[in-house]
Amino acid sequence: MNINEQLAAALEKTSKYLKFKKENRFKIRAFEDAAERIRVLDEAITEVAARGEVEKLPSVGKGMAVRIKEFIEKGWFSQLRELEKEIPPSVLELMEVPGLGPERTRALYDSLGIKNARELKMALRNGKVSALDGFGEKVSANIIEGLSRKEKYTERMQISEADLLAEAITARLKSVSGIKKVQVAGSLRRRKETIGDIDILYTSSRSGLETGREFTAGMDKKEILALGEEKTSFLYSGRQIDLRKIDEERYGAALQYFTGSKEHAVPLRKHAKKFSMKLSEYGLFKDVKTVASKTEKDIYEALGMDFIPPELRENEGEIEAALNRSLPCLVELKDIKGDCHVHSEYSDGGNSIDEIAAAAQKAGYSWVCICDHSKSLRIAGGLDERKLEEKIKEIRQVNKKYSIEVLCGQEVDIRDDGSLDYSNETLSKLDVVIAAVHSGFSGSRQKITGRVLRAMENPYVHIIAHLSGRLLNEREAYAIDINAVIEKAAETGTALEINAYPRRLDLYYNYARLAARSGVKLAIGTDSHHLSELAYMKYGLDVARRGWLEKKDLLNTISTGALKEFLSEKRGG
Repeated sequence: MNINEQLAAALEKTSKYLKFKKENRFKIRAFEDAAERIRVLDEAITEVAARGEVEKLPSVGKGMAVRIKEFIEKGWFSQLRELEKEIPPSVLELMEVPGLGPERTRALYDSLGIKNARELKMALRNGKVSALDGFGEKVSANIIEGLSRKEKYTERMQISEADLLAEAITARLKSVSGIKKVQVAGSLRRRKETIGDIDILYTSSRSGLETGREFTAGMDKKEILALGEEKTSFLYSGRQIDLRKIDEERYGAALQYFTGSKEHAVPLRKHAKKFSMKLSEYGLFKDVKTVASKTEKDIYEALGMDFIPPELRENEGEIEAALNRSLPCLVELKDIKGDCHVHSEYSDGGNSIDEIAAAAQKAGYSWVCICDHSKSLRIAGGLDERKLEEKIKEIRQVNKKYSIEVLCGQEVDIRDDGSLDYSNETLSKLDVVIAAVHSGFSGSRQKITGRVLRAMENPYVHIIAHLSGRLLNEREAYAIDINAVIEKAAETGTALEINAYPRRLDLYYNYARLAARSGVKLAIGTDSHHLSELAYMKYGLDVARRGWLEKKDLLNTISTGALKEFLSEKRGG
């Protein structure tokens, strides 16, 4: 973990302690914002400090700068040290258990002295938790379920975390002498939403044992799980990493094998048998003769099919399509002309509209939709009608300055009865309206589905955001009939969002595929709250590609004029 990651983690940890202590929310937010800024710096914080420019960083005031400088000098800062002495760090882990949070965790700590999951489980079993005021049997049952989910979640990491780890490992591996090729494999290469272990393949002029020893030099012996000629395994930030040395001659076969999935590999091997061939991690063979092994493309071609992109290798029709030469031409980053969902400082974003426009233009976009929260979501700084008018006027001014077009949108709450957070008169003033459920998650499948269906009937609603409401590794999806929503979307001409924020990645890829097949347009929105998060577009593309989507299926790939035409058609214009 580099210095920026270490510092960001320390600042985030401090914010969690402050939540536990019920400190001022602005103070908590200051640490969270500073952590985010440090994490996305394109240079080491030590270099910024050396120039004397720490205080010039956005979201970093004088007090925060003092803490940062202390951390750079000592590897810690005094405030965090004091908090760690006062409160056991294990308490912070309890706060992450679904159903607990800071307030209930504090109540358990103050009333029962519970400091960790083991003590919590014991107190739940003997009924001490349910006996506390504000808890009861139902809350206790929810906590038990939350503990179970938490244990399950820790087995897999979000793809954004896996990317950071893989980037750090591959960069370090490439610096080892003798290294030639380096490639991530497994579920990370297939771009699944969550990842278990990380597999990395490499070729080298040296032995695997020599490479492994050089790579792991300086590591704690407890972190090294295996050190051999073919594989080196170790723990990095608590996650298992497997480095596999591959011979140049069989590199393609090994990459195909270790990329997976098992569901894809089994029918592929069966197909090979039809031609009296055998497919393994060492190559494609007929009798003892090697038919193909150097590249994946060679292997697929030898089996009479087109190359299958890693994202599609889930045994969901890709083998048949490859044989029929009917695989989709998957959407790519170069096809993207705009982002459908960005937050500004008008609500809970960290940047001005001007800054967002400049960043989007730099990214090569033609347009960007700035969709802040509506008035009901007060905790996220939702805009009332007066504030919304200010935003509309500012966007008009910004659009005079840039070649990119900023579209004024809002992420509008779908209320409990399916009505919207603004009147139609207000909605009519917006370029784009994204409707979303932000409350009532425990409602029945029928009720939540009904809310969304009614919202789509409103002619001013263009897109439905993060349809399932899930937060990966944090919160399960609420009950909703997504098939019914897709049918309604096709009927009303409403687009469905692929929310690219790594915690969400919602719509699920299989439903994105179904929606496209049903004639529904998909809209990738990064849901970004800081400029650095505009890069989350790649995660939305991962979902789109796994869902077999092409350029024609996405609003993000069309021109500004075509987008405006789509938005106008929904309103009957």
